Amino acid sequence: MSHWLTDRIDPWRIAEGEERLSGELDVSKMARLAAEILDASGQVRVELWGGGSSGIWPVLNGRAEVDISVVCQRCLEPLSIPLRVEFRLGLVEAEDAAADLPEELDPLIVRRFDTCSSSTLVEDELILGLPIAPRHDGMAECGGEGFKKGGDDDTPRPFSDLGELWARAKDQE
Repeated sequence: MSHWLTDRIDPWRIAEGEERLSGELDVSKMARLAAEILDASGQVRVELWGGGSSGIWPVLNGRAEVDISVVCQRCLEPLSIPLRVEFRLGLVEAEDAAADLPEELDPLIVRRFDTCSSSTLVEDELILGLPIAPRHDGMAECGGEGFKKGGDDDTPRPFSDLGELWARAKDQE
């Protein structure tokens, strides 16, 4: 059965009842994610569903999608990328039980009958899915002028003589 995503969810009920929630969340309300991107406007499309338990562990599955703008680490210009994450969370009531989860499950620690914030849960997964060093696919797409090929510029090159020293050392052998 499908329901609209709300701010507070009961992950145990979703996981054990094999329910499906879907909806959108505001990126602007995700402060930690907003701090990592250039533009915090937009909506995250979210689906959460239960089922597919792994042994004795109830599983909360999820998918989140949003288009974000970050800084290209090559040219330092804005870069728009689609951020898509899928996750499988094993529900546990205590931190020590998380160590017993199968490898394919990440732990979600929440007491039975407690609720958790859907926004915080999705924000955590999106942050984990951020690229470590985002960059344009090719050099031609990068803005900026940091990619001059050759030695025409005045950039200091402290190791430029190493090649010549290596060649002389080889000749002396």
